[in-house]
Amino acid sequence: MGCPLTPSSVFSVDLDGDGVKDLTTANSLSDDVSVLLGNGDGTFQSPVQYAVGEYPSSVFPIDLDGDGVNDLTTANSLSGDVSILLGNGDGTFQDQVQYPAGRYPTSVFSTDFNNDGNNDLVTSNRHYHSDEVSVLLGNGDGTFQSPVLYAAGNDPVSVLAIDLDCDGNNDLVSANYSSDDVSVILGNGDGTFQGAVNYATEEPPSSVFSADFNGDGYSDLGTTDYDVMILLGNGDGTFQSDSSYSTGGDQSTSLYSSDFDSDGICDLVTCNYASDDLSVLLGNGDGTFQSPVLYPVGEFPSSVISVDFNGDGANDLVSANSASNDVSILLGNGDGTFQSQISYGVLTRPYSVFSQDFNNDGDLDLVTASLNFNRVSVMLGNGDGSFQNAVHYVVGNYPTSVISADFDGDGDHDIVTANRHGNSVSILLGNGDGTFQSRMDYTVQTGPCAAIPIDLDGDGYIDLATSNYFSHDVSVLLGNGDGTFQDPLNYAVSLIPISLYSADFDNDGDCDLVTANHLSDNLSILLNLTGPYSTINEDSPNEPFMLHQNTPNPFRSQTVIGYTLREASYVTIDIYDLIGRRIASLVSSQQPAGYHQIQWNSDRTASGVYFYVARIGEHASTRRMILLQ
Repeated sequence: MGCPLTPSSVFSVDLDGDGVKDLTTANSLSDDVSVLLGNGDGTFQSPVQYAVGEYPSSVFPIDLDGDGVNDLTTANSLSGDVSILLGNGDGTFQDQVQYPAGRYPTSVFSTDFNNDGNNDLVTSNRHYHSDEVSVLLGNGDGTFQSPVLYAAGNDPVSVLAIDLDCDGNNDLVSANYSSDDVSVILGNGDGTFQGAVNYATEEPPSSVFSADFNGDGYSDLGTTDYDVMILLGNGDGTFQSDSSYSTGGDQSTSLYSSDFDSDGICDLVTCNYASDDLSVLLGNGDGTFQSPVLYPVGEFPSSVISVDFNGDGANDLVSANSASNDVSILLGNGDGTFQSQISYGVLTRPYSVFSQDFNNDGDLDLVTASLNFNRVSVMLGNGDGSFQNAVHYVVGNYPTSVISADFDGDGDHDIVTANRHGNSVSILLGNGDGTFQSRMDYTVQTGPCAAIPIDLDGDGYIDLATSNYFSHDVSVLLGNGDGTFQDPLNYAVSLIPISLYSADFDNDGDCDLVTANHLSDNLSILLNLTGPYSTINEDSPNEPFMLHQNTPNPFRSQTVIGYTLREASYVTIDIYDLIGRRIASLVSSQQPAGYHQIQWNSDRTASGVYFYVARIGEHASTRRMILLQ
């Protein structure tokens, strides 16, 4: 059980609606987030990874589309954006949608800045030419407007939002590492903010947190580097000079506050990156703190939070450990002390994980793909949440994705990996007892980073599709039903397709494909043309036309709608919003038989889901499209 490379941020909230706290980490070197569902007793299930942008430094869970389910957002430093992963309510998440944020965003926070009931986003952008925070107002459906930038101090590394001046509007505060200060940016309540006021700290702050440390009802600020620095609030958005407290550890990178000893007073915990431990400082209730007590955790802890994992009423601790590739859980005793750590991790650079019953005993097993070792590791489950020692199988070079399906129709689950540096997929046929045969490799295009098994040609056999990172295309390998595959068919998409998914997008009964394209900031939809309803044919004489899916979809400003007429007809095409209002009329004219297309320019239209309806006489056809402004 564990996380992939370099977990840099950790957060806990109920992600699957069972009332139990779960965990999510942002993994900076593997460009994904891990979700570990909680069992309610302080233990956790094996992680599931979801791809995000490049070098995610921070993760924040919150309901972004108003469906009552927690979603995820990450700040992706190297790709300069945030990733939105909408939650399904069962602990799983949809593929990411990315929104530009600014240069090198390192921290993300979400709350309602303009009092419209929708959660918005703010990032701190740590770039030597930026020194700013970005605010992205939410539309309430999980989409966001373009970022608005506000100046902060030099090198902002952390940001949060809270009402600091007691006016009912959320304000911003950033920790600015290179200017040795924090910036307070008061909100106007309409999503805009005033100019920053900076407050000096004794050391370069690497993290900022807000709580009422002295019990006066006003929000105070805490920052940390080697020491903890406390700035008591005056209640009007201004702050007193900082007081510092030693952590006893080396290079504190993250600060969190909660009540650890059940006395109603806010206490502190820091994670100490260079000394591999946590410092707990119990509060006295007047804004001062007792001497630290240190607790060992994994290597290079970079983030810490507190929550009650085992339901005993005592707050526990969890740290994300970036060098040991794990998380540490320290259960609280309720008196301000903590038990020894329990670690959840894998030590062989795991990049992808999948679960299936490989030995047909009714218990779920695990398989992970390890990048540098060119191996998959199979861990058979005992049925009680524990697993047997891993058995390793050789696959192709640099496996970035692993998944399971029955490729040879024998009722046993097989394994496939996408091997990015080997330009291949590896097939390991299962024996039904948890062991596997030697691999068979099939060449695809350059840099396959994801593979999905699905029946694409409707013959009842499982086929394969891969998204190819360097050749910017998708490879489809049709299955023969005996575990072997035909030569690949390749389909061009946009630049650097990092993620691949399949579903029936045009409701014709066929499985279509979609890729998330990292460099071109869009999605590519490949509609399946093998099924009986995909084209107009002589077997459907009552259908006078075919309305095609718009492309691109989703889109940002312009999209093209295509349609094919069997005979000359009077055609109307209108666009409607979610509540049925017609917002545009694109076509209303007599047109000849054949293929036609029309472009819709949506520059003045808000982001969201829209429908376009084509009508010919008594016949009508409707399709859905998504606008991302």
